[in-house]
Amino acid sequence: MFNVGGGEVLVILVLALVVLGPDKLPEAARSIGKHIGDFRRISGGFRAEIEIDFANPVIGRQNFSLDLSPESFRRQVSRARTFGFMNDTARLWKAGFALGASFENSVVFDDELLLNPEGLRYRDECVRHKVLDAIGDLALAGLPLLGAYRSVRGGHKLNHAVLTALLADRSAWRVVDSEPARRPRSQVEAGAGMVGGMIAPAYGPDVS
Repeated sequence: MFNVGGGEVLVILVLALVVLGPDKLPEAARSIGKHIGDFRRISGGFRAEIEIDFANPVIGRQNFSLDLSPESFRRQVSRARTFGFMNDTARLWKAGFALGASFENSVVFDDELLLNPEGLRYRDECVRHKVLDAIGDLALAGLPLLGAYRSVRGGHKLNHAVLTALLADRSAWRVVDSEPARRPRSQVEAGAGMVGGMIAPAYGPDVS
């Protein structure tokens, strides 16, 4: 806790995991069939570079890159829904999956059409949802990642494989103190925003 200009300011030091670069990641670039994922070093922050490619003509090939921040998360990806195909519905329900799916929380396609009456929230909502998937899966590292993650035709399985490969190679990353977070003490309630000793992002969807 520091006193700055007469007002108390809470300074929180957050650790982060820095990706050291592709030359350090001979085993961290993973290819599962046509699905490719890898990490590389960038000057700062976290970037997700995602490409999807579906035979369904309504989806097709889509690309999206996100430099992650509270603002970019809120405005660019937070409202992107999961997506699927109507001809898979019976099989998923029989297996006990997707039982809570609706047009409100899912984008649904048949062979040639988008079935949601209100349409898409983003023109490329499908690939933006894959960005959300990657952010969530890579959070299993336990620390914020500083680096770029690229996924081509990927999904949860690929994200997990690439992250596992990264963490298994101790020479491919290091832990650093990231930029301190500062908040006026009056804005911080006891225990608020803390999860397991780390800062929980105060992100929320942009519904404007």
